[in-house]
Amino acid sequence: MQPMKPYITTLFLLIGMTLNVQGQSFRTATTNLTASQQGALALGDLDLDGRLDVIASGFDIDQKASFHLYRNEGETGSAWSFTQVDNSLPSLVASSLDLADFDNDGDLDLLVTSLSVSDVFRNDGGFQFTRLNLGMSPITQVGGVQELVNTPSAAWGDFDSDGDFDVLLTGTELGTSLVYQNMGGGSFIPKNLDIGDLRGGSVEWGDYDNDGDLDILATHQPGPVGSVGFTRIFRNDSGAFVDISANLPGTNGAAFETGSASWGDVDNDNDLDVLFMADRLEGGTSTPVGVFRNDGDNVFTDSNDLLPAAYFGDFSDFDADGRLDVLLNRFDTSGSQSTSTSTFVQFYKNTGNGFAQSQAALPGIWFGAIAIGDLSGDGFPDVLVSGAREENFRVTRDPFIDFYVNEGTDALFNQRPEPPTNLRSFRNGSDLVLEWDAASDPESPSASLTYNVRVGTSPSGNEIVSAMALEDGTRLVARAGNAGHGHRMVIRNLDPNTDYFWAVQAIDAGSVGSAFATEAVATDVAQGNEIPDTFALVGNYPNPFNPGTTIQYSLPQQATVRLAIYNVLGAEVATLVNGTLPAGEHEVYWNGRSAQGNVLPSGLYVYRLETPGESFSRTMVLLK
Repeated sequence: MQPMKPYITTLFLLIGMTLNVQGQSFRTATTNLTASQQGALALGDLDLDGRLDVIASGFDIDQKASFHLYRNEGETGSAWSFTQVDNSLPSLVASSLDLADFDNDGDLDLLVTSLSVSDVFRNDGGFQFTRLNLGMSPITQVGGVQELVNTPSAAWGDFDSDGDFDVLLTGTELGTSLVYQNMGGGSFIPKNLDIGDLRGGSVEWGDYDNDGDLDILATHQPGPVGSVGFTRIFRNDSGAFVDISANLPGTNGAAFETGSASWGDVDNDNDLDVLFMADRLEGGTSTPVGVFRNDGDNVFTDSNDLLPAAYFGDFSDFDADGRLDVLLNRFDTSGSQSTSTSTFVQFYKNTGNGFAQSQAALPGIWFGAIAIGDLSGDGFPDVLVSGAREENFRVTRDPFIDFYVNEGTDALFNQRPEPPTNLRSFRNGSDLVLEWDAASDPESPSASLTYNVRVGTSPSGNEIVSAMALEDGTRLVARAGNAGHGHRMVIRNLDPNTDYFWAVQAIDAGSVGSAFATEAVATDVAQGNEIPDTFALVGNYPNPFNPGTTIQYSLPQQATVRLAIYNVLGAEVATLVNGTLPAGEHEVYWNGRSAQGNVLPSGLYVYRLETPGESFSRTMVLLK
């Protein structure tokens, strides 16, 4: 899961009041934030002080384009203090923002796309950013006027698994969706995805098939309101992106007019499901929002949760129970004026058996943005919104920004997860493979945790993979860990003769991070690797396992070996190794899938190592 998006640009609404949601409350906090609409919001710890700061773009109260940075100073009495910081960033409307550490220097950089600017802005400290002028294409105009309901998206994601963040842009003037591959040193090379024209809607990175690389979830709105869109998942096959023809709205059936989608593991089965939102199907028929559960083999099944039609929404664990809840910007056409639509925000609690609607709704805002993150620092995700208010079914031109503090449930503080344990690593040529055991959390199940890795060439360093976290584990961004729900990460194209220092932390469903596990060192594979005396199939760990396991074996000399997996009927389901390997200790990971990539059922499996003149077999249990 990428990932949570740090912002959502959409028609949005909210009103200043206290909201009770299934025993949980949100308190309106007075702030000094400058009002804005038709823009975007992003949250991130820009000055590394442990508090999430605010970036806001859009039209201000005088209808002038603006771009503001605010330092989060914390709460004073009943008010929350945000200090506006002078900066050289360009004024923007109809924009999309994302934060990540693209240069692995430990602080957050800014990715922007808008009608006038698409570029990366490097964080130079002190809230000062330098534009890189990378020549990225800005977004498409529609008949001379930017489509405000369906702004395009920009997203950071390491699609090539080399440890640094690449850029994905949709809605470009070129009429194509582009990845800009991060080559290091501030250099980005454009790569046409060949996935068609994605001019609007939303886009997110996420590893839906648990193969260790990032796939794309995208919705498409091809132009002015009234045209139709679709939802697609593009599987990453070694840098080529393939439409899997998932059974999602707009792919096999009626297309929608405006919509978006988000990744999230709603059922804690360690794979990413999809939250789909749309306001209406082609022809004007109202359509419900849907959670589509990932059943493996590229199959996504409508869970029939009967969530209402909505312009936009997202996942977060608002009550710290380990289950992703849903926040929707929904609408209701039962207003007093037949030509108007009343919109309001509503929370839906994930009960583990569907979603329970909150008892209160918050009416009032259009043409705005939402950002979800723990601005208050108590471990519960808060909500920041901007936009224009709605009065008597008509949208006003008065922009605003409101901050709603999540006061949690019965717990006064969401405790941090425990760090992962049993860190281990091995080399496979220029690939570095990192593995660890599952962590635990005081409030929520272990299956709800994601994992976040840092890798450096120096102790506690981020030079190879940035943790986007402080040394104590405090997160700089409100999102899932970079390793997702898995217990391993592979970093490619590294120097095999260099030692790498690494650590991993656990992240709960509300984006609260544990402390880092004790740092480990991945050394040159030749160092301390004694040649074993005999051929041996050592075993696998963990066992039982879900979703994957690591198999260890030993070779006393260079040999041609074959390692395969069989089901209880004796049928071969996967071949993991088939070739000549050098003498030494070896490991290989199996992800619980067949040779065709299909998710295999729970049960007993046999793994067999065949070497010249000998063969060895052991059993293992896949348990879901």
